[in-house]
Amino acid sequence: MKLNHLLLDIAQNEIGVKEIPGKENNPRILEYARGAGLNWVKNDETSWCGIFMGWLFSEIPETLRPDYPKEKAATAREWMKYGTEVDLAEAQFGDVVVFWRKSPQSWKGHVGLYMGRHGDDVLCLGGNQNGQVSISNFDVEKILSIHRT
Repeated sequence: MKLNHLLLDIAQNEIGVKEIPGKENNPRILEYARGAGLNWVKNDETSWCGIFMGWLFSEIPETLRPDYPKEKAATAREWMKYGTEVDLAEAQFGDVVVFWRKSPQSWKGHVGLYMGRHGDDVLCLGGNQNGQVSISNFDVEKILSIHRT
C-alpha cells in the first residue's frame, strides 16, 4: 500500500473528532499530541493541525515511516522541510499541503492532506479545520508547498 493511502486511511477514521468548547478537552485530541510526542499540549484549544499530522505519521509502522518533523510537528510550516516538493499539477491524494495564514511571511500556517481540487480551492483532510478533523476547502493561492513523503 502506498504511504499516502495509508495516511489517508488513518486520517479518514478520525473525521468528526472535534474540540470541546470551554474548559473541557476532547481526550482524543490530547491523544494525538501524546502520540506525536508533544507532551506539552494540555488542551484542545492549541493549534493542532500539525499535531494531528505528527500523530498520523506516528501511526505508520516504523518500517514504512518516513522522516517527519516529530518534536516540531506542531508548527505547520515545519512540514515544508520534509519529503519531496511537488507542483500542484502533480499533487496526489495524501500529499502533505502547507498553507499560509495571516500573510505569506507570517510564521503561521496550516497543514493537511491533499484530497483534490474543487474550482479555485484544494480539498484537504486535516485536523483543526473549523475545530475538528474534516475535509475542507482552502484557497489554492494560499498554498506554500506540497510534499510527497
